[in-house]
Amino acid sequence: MSNTLNEPFQGALRLRGNLYGGMKYFRTNVETGASHNADGDRVCALTDDFLLGFRDALMYEVGQSYGQVMKQCGRTWGKQFANKFLQKLQKEYNELPAELGIRTIVTCLSDAFTAHGWGRLSIQRIDEDAATLVIVLQNSILPDLVIESDQHEDFIWTGFFAAFWGVVLGKTLDAVQIECVTRNGRFSRFVVAPKEDLEKQVAFVQSETFENGQEVG
Repeated sequence: MSNTLNEPFQGALRLRGNLYGGMKYFRTNVETGASHNADGDRVCALTDDFLLGFRDALMYEVGQSYGQVMKQCGRTWGKQFANKFLQKLQKEYNELPAELGIRTIVTCLSDAFTAHGWGRLSIQRIDEDAATLVIVLQNSILPDLVIESDQHEDFIWTGFFAAFWGVVLGKTLDAVQIECVTRNGRFSRFVVAPKEDLEKQVAFVQSETFENGQEVG
């Protein structure tokens, strides 16, 4: 099943509101000084200076391996997040995630990104059978802070999306970022696919974007 922006996701969209919305999703205990989300996970806010400092320090320590290190961190995080995310959906809907349909999963994931301040997430194309996706993330944190760079800056999201969608679709996936605001892009864009198909999928997306002069879909 393949869907694009101009061809809405098939299947019913059955939402029970925004699972990540409301004033009570994030809670701070003033006595302990700790903040948690509604699922009991501890959360904290990181300043722009901290994020830029962390990036620069890691680049200094590992050099050219920076991207690989961040991508692997993203993979670990993406797998953990996917398992918790799917458990949350199953608990809230009392159904297996596979029975909810991809539309519901995508919408809830987008809500999670917005609530946590990670950016505005959308899926431009998804082919469940081939396990390939084109993902757009607007207002991604590091690119917005770095502004100009000689490389794409969303290494952690590249690993995250590969692992997250690998869990959801039950496949071993890889991902690559093909657009970033640090390299004059409009937003962050990623292609996710099985490793053996990734290069072909990237070439297809880039050629279609160039030929059509518009977003994929």
